[in-house]
Amino acid sequence: MRFFRPGAHMAICRVLVCILFLLTFLSAAVDAQPANSGISTTFLAGCEIDYPPFCMVHADGRADGFSVELMRQAFARMGHEVAFKTGTWTQVRDFMERGEIQALPLVGRTPEREDLYDFSVPYLTMYGAVVVRADNTDIKDFSDLRGRRVGVMQGDNAEEFLRRSERGIDIFTEPTFTAAFNKLADGDYDAVVIQRLVALRLLEETGIKNLKVINKPIYEFRQEFCFAVGKGDSKTLAILNEGLALLLADGTFRHLHARWFASLEIPSARRIIVGGDANYPPYDFVDENGQPAGLAVDVTRAVARAAGLEVDTRLGYWPETIHDLEAGKIDAVMGMLYSPERDLKFDFSAPHIVCEYVIAYHRGIVDPPRDLKDIEGRKVIVVASDIMHEMLLARKNASSLIVADNFAEAFTLLRQEAGAVVLTPRLAAMYFFDKMHIDDIELTKKSVYTTEYCFAVANGNKALLAKFSEGLKAIEASGEYRQIQEKWLGVYGIPDKQYSVILRHLATVTLPLVAILLLVFAWSWTLRRQVARKTIELQESEACFRSLVEGAATGIWVQHEDKIIYLNDQACRLFGAGDHSELMGRRIFDNLSDSSREEFAAGIASLTADRKAPAAIEFALLRLDGSIVPVEATLAPIKYLGKNCVLVFVNDISRRKEAEAEIDRLTAAVEQVGEVIIITDTNAIIQYANPALEIMTGYSRAEVIGQKTSIFKSGQHNQKYYEDLWRTISSGQTWTGQMVNRCKNGVLIVEEATISPVFEGDRIISYVAVKHDVTETMSLNEQLQQARKMEAIGQLAGGVAHDYNNMVGVILGYAEMAKDEVPKDMPLLQEYLAEIYKAARRSAEITSQLLAFARKQTIAPIVLDLNDTVSGMLKMLSRLLGESIEVSWVPGPGLLKVKMDPTQINQILANLCVNARDAVGGGGKIAIETAEVSFDEAFCETHSGFRPGDYVLLAVSDNGCGIAKDLLDKIFEPFFTTKKVGKGTGLGLATVFGIVKQNDGFINVYSEPGKGTTFKIYIPRDNSESVATLKPRSAERPGGLGEKLLVVEDDPAIRRLVSQVLTKAGYQVMLACAVYDAINFADDQQQKIDLLITDVIMPVMNGSELYERLRLARPDLRCLYMSGYTANVIAQHGVLKGGINFLAKPFSNTELLAAVREALS
Repeated sequence: MRFFRPGAHMAICRVLVCILFLLTFLSAAVDAQPANSGISTTFLAGCEIDYPPFCMVHADGRADGFSVELMRQAFARMGHEVAFKTGTWTQVRDFMERGEIQALPLVGRTPEREDLYDFSVPYLTMYGAVVVRADNTDIKDFSDLRGRRVGVMQGDNAEEFLRRSERGIDIFTEPTFTAAFNKLADGDYDAVVIQRLVALRLLEETGIKNLKVINKPIYEFRQEFCFAVGKGDSKTLAILNEGLALLLADGTFRHLHARWFASLEIPSARRIIVGGDANYPPYDFVDENGQPAGLAVDVTRAVARAAGLEVDTRLGYWPETIHDLEAGKIDAVMGMLYSPERDLKFDFSAPHIVCEYVIAYHRGIVDPPRDLKDIEGRKVIVVASDIMHEMLLARKNASSLIVADNFAEAFTLLRQEAGAVVLTPRLAAMYFFDKMHIDDIELTKKSVYTTEYCFAVANGNKALLAKFSEGLKAIEASGEYRQIQEKWLGVYGIPDKQYSVILRHLATVTLPLVAILLLVFAWSWTLRRQVARKTIELQESEACFRSLVEGAATGIWVQHEDKIIYLNDQACRLFGAGDHSELMGRRIFDNLSDSSREEFAAGIASLTADRKAPAAIEFALLRLDGSIVPVEATLAPIKYLGKNCVLVFVNDISRRKEAEAEIDRLTAAVEQVGEVIIITDTNAIIQYANPALEIMTGYSRAEVIGQKTSIFKSGQHNQKYYEDLWRTISSGQTWTGQMVNRCKNGVLIVEEATISPVFEGDRIISYVAVKHDVTETMSLNEQLQQARKMEAIGQLAGGVAHDYNNMVGVILGYAEMAKDEVPKDMPLLQEYLAEIYKAARRSAEITSQLLAFARKQTIAPIVLDLNDTVSGMLKMLSRLLGESIEVSWVPGPGLLKVKMDPTQINQILANLCVNARDAVGGGGKIAIETAEVSFDEAFCETHSGFRPGDYVLLAVSDNGCGIAKDLLDKIFEPFFTTKKVGKGTGLGLATVFGIVKQNDGFINVYSEPGKGTTFKIYIPRDNSESVATLKPRSAERPGGLGEKLLVVEDDPAIRRLVSQVLTKAGYQVMLACAVYDAINFADDQQQKIDLLITDVIMPVMNGSELYERLRLARPDLRCLYMSGYTANVIAQHGVLKGGINFLAKPFSNTELLAAVREALS
C-alpha cells in the first residue's frame, strides 16, 4: 500500500502543528492560573531525621523524603509554602503537642493516636517486617519473636503495635532505627520490628552487612500513612486533603512514588523482562529475521531508555505470555488491551493507542454483519486469549467459536470456512491483507469494539508501572513517540489515487451545495437574529443552571443504561477522579463494591416499575484509587438528551457512618459494662438504665424508665443527705459517695455512686450516675477489722502468758505446800490458804482461756471418739448445771472421730452449758447432740462461713431467752458480756471460738429472742483407724525412790519451788540456773542423772538443744520439759511432738510429781 502524497502529507502536518500549538497555548494559560487565589501562607511542619525513604535530613539540614516532598507539593498545589523543623520522632511529636508546628508529613494511623491528631486520607498502606542477623536460622516469621529481645524506635507505631497486646516479647526502645540496627548487628537484640521499605533504605544507607529482612510481612502490623494535624485543626487538614487529592488525580503522586520507591521495589540484580505477542502486527511480532519488531517493541525500548531501565524483550505465544505475567516469570507486557476483567488481575498504564476491532467477512455475502449482534448463529473465528475471545466466553457464546493460535491462521481459516467471520483489530487485518494478498475479505466500516492499548504489570507492581508511565510521558513530550507511531502506522493512511477520487467527488457535491446555501442564507439570516436572542436567553438560563449544578456540594451524575454521561465536580471528587473524562462513558457498576451492586440495581429497577417515584438508597462507592466511601443516593428518572436516563444525587456519609459506628461502640460498651449506669433528666426522672441495673437491683429497664429515682429509696438517709447531693450536682459539680438503696425484693444494698451533670453549652440537661454494689466489700471490711481486733487481743494475751504463768505457778506451789504444813487444828489459816490457792487457780484458768481464744494454747491432740468423750463428761456437767436443768444427750450413730486435746472438748462443753444455764434461768432444757455431716462446694457457695469437707457436729441447744440480733456479731469478742458485774468475765464464748478455730473448725449460732439458742460446732472428721484411750491421772502425789533429778530453770522462784517439792517427795535434786551449769553436771560421769527437768526457752541454748547435747554422753537420759510460753513459741523449738513429756506452767505440786513419775516410768 502507498503513502500520502508529499504535498498532502505536509499540509496535514501543518494543520496538526497549528492545532497542537493552540492547545499548548491554552494549556499553558490554564496552568498559569494559581491553584488557590487566596493569600499564600507558610506552614510549619515537622520532619524526622532518620526514617528513610519517607523522612530524612541531609547533612546541610535540608528535610527530604517521599512524605516531605508529598507535603510540599500538596501545600504548593493549594498556593501555600511549608517549612520543616527537624528532630527525632519523639522530638517532632513534642513540637506538635506544644503547638510549635502545624502538621506532620508521616504518621501511621493507630488507635492510640486518634485522640492526639486529626488525619488526612491515607496516601500509603504498607506492612511491617522483621529484621534479623544474616546468620539467623530460628526466627522465620513474626510468631517466632515470643521470648526474644526485640528493638524498636521509641514512640514509633511499631512500638505501639507490639505493646497493644501481650505477645511475650521483651521490647527495647532506641531513639532511632539506626541505633536499633547497630545493637541488633552487635548481638544485643534478636530482632527489630520496622516498616519494610524503611528497613531496606536504612540497610542500604548504613551499609550494615550482617542484617537481613525476613521476606514474610507482618500482616497484623498494617500501617496507613497519613498527614497529621493537631486535634481540631480542620483548616490545615482541609488544605492538605484537597492538595493530596489533586496530586493523586494529576499523576504527581505516582511520579513521586516511582522516584522514591522504584529503586527499592524494582529488581536491581537483573534486567526487566518485558513480554509480548509474537504474532500481533503491527504492534508486536517477530520479523523475518527472527527479531522482535513492531510499534510496542520500539515504544518499550524508547520508554526503557527514558526511564533508565534495562529491559529484555521476549515475544511468544500470547496465552503463554499472559500466564508468565501471572506467574511472575516476566515483569511486564509491552502491550495489552484493557478490560475490567483483566484489570482484576493486572495493573495497567495510561493508554497510548486506541485499538478498534472490526468484523472480517467474505465479500459478496447476502447479509454482511454490521455489529456483534449480527454474528449470532455464525461461525466466529477468534484468536486464543485475545480480548474478543475472553469477551465471547464471558457472554456464553463459546459453542460457535473457532479458536486460532494467531491472526494469520484466523484469516486462513476464514477463507476455508464459508459464512464464517473473524473478530480482528483493524490494523492487524490491514497488515495481513497486504502480506497475504487477501482481496476477497471485507471489514465492517464501523468498529464493533474499541478499547485501549497499555503497558501491563502484575497486580501491586506499581513502582515498575510508574517507571513505564514516566518513560511514556517523556517520549511523548520529546516527540519520539510520534516518530515511532508514524513509522508503524503511517503506512495505513489513504493512498494517492483514492485521495484524488475523493476530492473530485467532493467538488461535484460541494459546488451545487454552495449555490443552494447562498439562496438559503438570505432566508436564514432573518431567522438568525430571532434565534440569537432566544439563544442568549437560553444560554444565560443554562449557565445559571450549570453553575448551580457544578457548584453544588452534592455529587450529581446522569447515567444512560449503566454508563455515566454527565457528572458535576463534586461527583468527580467523590470518585477520586482528577478529570471528568476519566469517568465519562464508564460503567457505574465498575465503581460499586460487590455488596452494593445488587442494591443499586434494585434501586434502578424500582424506577422502572414506577417512573415517578424517586428511590433513596445507601451503598459503597468504589473510588478510582481502590478506596471505598459510603454514600447516600437519591435516584430519579429524567429525560436527558432525548434519552430515558437516571439522575443520581449522591452525598458522602463517611462522617455519619463513623458517628453511627462510634455511637454503636459506646452503646455496646455501656450496655455490657458491669457498673450500673443510669441517666435521668433534671427532675430525677429515669431516661436510661443499662442491663447491669437488673442484675444489681432486680428491677428491669421497663420497670424504671419514666420513674423517679426515689423508687430505690431505702429510708436509711435523712432529708439533709439528699439535699446536699442535689445541691452538689445542680451546681455543676460531681457527687461521689455511698448510699443505701432498696432492691426490688426489699433487700438493702450499699452502693458506691458517682453522679455527674451533663451539659449542653452552659445548661445542665441531664445527670448520669455510675454505681456498683459494695455491700459485700463493706461486710468483708468489717470482718477484717474484727479479725484484726481479735488478733491484737490474742497477741496481748500471748505476750504476757509466760511471765504471768511463772508467777501464778509460784503462788499455786507455795500455797499448796503451806496447806500441807499448817496443822489441821488451824481451820482459819487453812481457809485463807485455800482461798489463795483458789484465786491462783482461777487466774491460771483466765490465762488459759485467753490463750485458747488466741489459738496459742498448748495442747496435746489425740484421736478420740466424740461420743465417748461427751458421755464421760455428763456427770460433771450435771453437777455444774444443777438439778433444776434438764439435760438431754442425743449421740450420733457410729464412731465420731476427731483429733483434739480432750481438755479442749471439756472447755467447750463447760462454757456452752454454763451459758445455756444462765439463759434458761431457774429451770429449762439443754440438749447436747452429735452427728456426722458433709458439705459440698455448691452448699458452701450459698452458706457464708461454711467450708467443703467432712465434719463431726457438736450442738448445744437451750430454750432460754435467746440472743438479740444486734448482739450476735459481738458474742465471741473477749470480755464481751451482757451479765451483771461479777457474774462473768466474758471469756467463755471467746474461749470456745478460739478452740474451734485452733482445730480448723467453724461455729454457727442460731438464735431467736424468747425461743432459745443453738450453737453448732463443726470439727474436721479424722479418718484414723484407731481411737486413743484416755488414762485418768491419779489425784495422789507419787513419791520418789531416791532418783537423781537435774533441774534446769532460769527463773529462781520456780527453780526453788520445784527443788523443794521434789526433795520433799524423796528425790535427789541438782539445780542449774543456766545451760552451762547443766552441762558441767552431766560431764561429770561420777554423777548419776535419772531425769532431766528443763525449761524450754532459755538464753544461749533452748531445752531441746540442751537435751540433745547431754544425750551425747548419756544416751539413756530421760527428759521432762516445762514452759509457760504459748503453743506456737514452744512448737518453734521442737518440743510439741508426739512421745515427748511436757508440763505446762502454771502447774500444781501434785501435777509436777505425777509428771515426774510418768517421765521416769
